[in-house]
Amino acid sequence: QAELGYADSNLGTLLLDRGDVKAAIAMFSEAMRIALALSQSQPGDVSRQTQAAQARAWLASALYARGSIREASDQRGEEIASYESMLAVDPKNNDARRALSIAEGAQAMLALNLGQLDEAVAQFNRAVALAEELGRRDKDNTEWAEAGFLAKSSLGEALMLAGERQRARAAINAAQEIAAGLLAKDAAVAKWQMQFARGMLLQSELLADDGDALGALRLVQGAIQRLQDLQASSDETSRSVRSLLARAWLGAAGHNSALRRTDEARAAWSKAIALLEPPREGVATVPDDLAVLAIALRHGGRAAEAGPIVDRLAGMGFRRPDYLRSIAADEAGAAAGREASRSVP
Repeated sequence: QAELGYADSNLGTLLLDRGDVKAAIAMFSEAMRIALALSQSQPGDVSRQTQAAQARAWLASALYARGSIREASDQRGEEIASYESMLAVDPKNNDARRALSIAEGAQAMLALNLGQLDEAVAQFNRAVALAEELGRRDKDNTEWAEAGFLAKSSLGEALMLAGERQRARAAINAAQEIAAGLLAKDAAVAKWQMQFARGMLLQSELLADDGDALGALRLVQGAIQRLQDLQASSDETSRSVRSLLARAWLGAAGHNSALRRTDEARAAWSKAIALLEPPREGVATVPDDLAVLAIALRHGGRAAEAGPIVDRLAGMGFRRPDYLRSIAADEAGAAAGREASRSVP
């Protein structure tokens, strides 16, 4: 039975990578059914409990890819409860502590995308505390360092959205120090390159908030170059690199627009759109990518194409604060333009 569960999980992962979310959910649901049955029959077996928690994590990822954000959050909540139970029995279980930090961060990101900003910040803080405790136990453990980067960078992002710039800056800079340290160990690791690029994008947003649009643009350009180099050299990370690269181009468009470089902004929006345009029918696109695509389409002069995506995100309950602000600002600008055109004799 355990082997069948592993096979279902492996097939689900392959299907999810290919974008066949419906089939992936079916595989992960079956894998979770098997894992839960085994964990309930062997409650003292930590490996069985871990397998069941991980099965919930995979199912949550697939549900999110379908746009079922609240269902994904429910699965993450059950996953978190599993790791907390393991730690209650064995507080020295560092693998469970690391997994709990990641799960807290994942659920916090879901809360952020549902517009629950205060809850997201609280959960990210818990993820950071768990990761910092691991770091104190073994400063040379790269997996624990990665958990620290994810927790601190995500906390910084949420704090920026909450308007807490000083705390956001501290968290983002701390995360970037971790990413730089990982790259110093081995610059060939693709996921560490991606983490560093993500940190650059977050730091660029801080500069933009400071009024330094040119400095922000230069940081984004550096991140774009890093991601393009990574995209050219790695097939394994192409999908996740493409998502982050689209976000980088969206940032470049915004900074160029702030600098009144209209042509450059339009070109950057087009780059983001080209990376994320809806794939073939029946293949889902994760809500984060849909949000970037909707913003790029609207600001890039293709509002009619953005409409169905905006409606789809609304149906999912996607209410990430910066997405809503961007859409509202564009709608206000469009309304002002229509009003101005009507006033022309």
